[in-house]
Amino acid sequence: MDRSNITKRFSENGFNKTGDTGDIAAGQKFKPSYFHKYLTCLALMLLFFSGCASSRSGKVFSRNDSIQDSNQLQAASNEPDEEIIQLDEEVIQLTSAEEFESGTDETNSLAIRIPDSGNENSLDYYIQIALSTNPEILAAQHRLAAQSQVVPQVTSLDDPTLVDSFQPFHNNSVQTAAGRGPNTLSLSQKFPWFGKLDTRGRVAQANVQVAHTQLTQAKLKVIEDVNLAYYDVYYNQKAIQITLDDSKFLTQLIRAEDAKFRVGGKQQNLIRTQVELDKLDNRLILLKRQFQQSQADLAEVTQTNPNSNLTASRFDVPSAPKQIEQLYEAAISSRPEIQERLHTIIRNQHEEELAHLDYKPDVTFGLGWQAITNDNAISPVTNSNDNVAFTIGINLPIWRDKLQAGVNEAEHRRAESTRRYEAVRDDTFRMIRRLSVQANSLEEQIVLFRDKIIPREEKILRLFFNNYRTGNVDFQQLLDDWSNLLALHIQLVRMESDLGKTLASLERVVGQEMITFTTNVPATAQEPAPMPAPATAPELKTTPEKQPAPVLPIPVFEE
Repeated sequence: MDRSNITKRFSENGFNKTGDTGDIAAGQKFKPSYFHKYLTCLALMLLFFSGCASSRSGKVFSRNDSIQDSNQLQAASNEPDEEIIQLDEEVIQLTSAEEFESGTDETNSLAIRIPDSGNENSLDYYIQIALSTNPEILAAQHRLAAQSQVVPQVTSLDDPTLVDSFQPFHNNSVQTAAGRGPNTLSLSQKFPWFGKLDTRGRVAQANVQVAHTQLTQAKLKVIEDVNLAYYDVYYNQKAIQITLDDSKFLTQLIRAEDAKFRVGGKQQNLIRTQVELDKLDNRLILLKRQFQQSQADLAEVTQTNPNSNLTASRFDVPSAPKQIEQLYEAAISSRPEIQERLHTIIRNQHEEELAHLDYKPDVTFGLGWQAITNDNAISPVTNSNDNVAFTIGINLPIWRDKLQAGVNEAEHRRAESTRRYEAVRDDTFRMIRRLSVQANSLEEQIVLFRDKIIPREEKILRLFFNNYRTGNVDFQQLLDDWSNLLALHIQLVRMESDLGKTLASLERVVGQEMITFTTNVPATAQEPAPMPAPATAPELKTTPEKQPAPVLPIPVFEE
């Protein structure tokens, strides 16, 4: 049978060479065009795989995941391993941090003061300003918010792959018995092995917790900086006030000695008093400079104008903690540096688990559709039935050296994190010990100065002054004792300031306020006792060269 007879037979049955079905008679079935079939298959493929992908993107990590991570870490620490250092069982009791939600200002789970004080000169007020404006805290908040957005990224499937192959030239396209295939459309989606996405999410969640502890560290650092600057302001402000108050004694003493000199007294006593007043003026200059510098430091940590007149108000002398073991336990559960190391260990454990999962192949599912048309088809028996195919494939993890290297890397990183945790823990205990000893020593000195040394020195000065009036005490002894009492008053204020600084540093190391471990010291920072008034003398006019040097015009700051 020749080709012409075949063509004739098909023509008689209503088919022509171009693939037309002839005139569409009544009741004859209509076949969709190639373009309509293409759009329909494309829509079905996208709908199918978008549904599969969306079902995986809804993974949410709850608070229970963090608790489960802690339990896994504790269980892993009890397993014997000669290569990896195990953590102490009592150390692994982690305190799960609150979930951080994007767009909210998450407060840390540690005890950090965010006061609501109406006193604009109080320590709590300055801390509140610093916590709300410090750029390091704001940067840490954004870092935490950014890290929290990593979790939905790593727990979602990869984008599906859509491939469309065109063969527009009919002389160079695939020809089958069913017809010509001008177009092939395929859609594939990769599915990681069971547990890979969840493990990646746990790694990202551990990084969120690490960022959370870094935010806490920034807040504690700012609180400590505010405390240090505030107590410097307090010391210099109080030292200026004490010096100004004590200078009144010298001023009155100069007037009395000047009156005695005019009626035949010793001029050397008047000159000595003027020299002491000049020394006092020099001390005021130094204190004023230190006060302005401490004001600038406080303005810097509170993000205010450096020229602001920042002052300190009266405060209760803080008390040093006595139970150091409680501080050790509190630091293990509260110090953010230790919590950061623990969450890092958890992350490394999940990374090690992920490295083991890399030995498992990933599966790729696909759906293919090939359009078949009898347009320009060379087959005489074309039926225009499209081809539909389902594909499945896996990757072959055969490079075992690379996979084992990934596992070894994860194990070494976990061992490194464990070592770093132990280093941070030991350093924390050392700092707690040093700061506690220093705080208790300062507290004992404050009590000694306030209750014994200064009252006795004041009593001696009164006795010297009474004996000086009767001529039984040398004038220089009176000045020396007055100068010694002034130094004791200033030293007491310095120790009060140092105690506040020490406890502020201790709070940062522990991660909690010291008020949770101690009660307030029953006494407060006291005003120095007034100096005994010298004997009054008649007011006499003095020559300009004999007039006492004036006290520097430094204002007396109110508490």
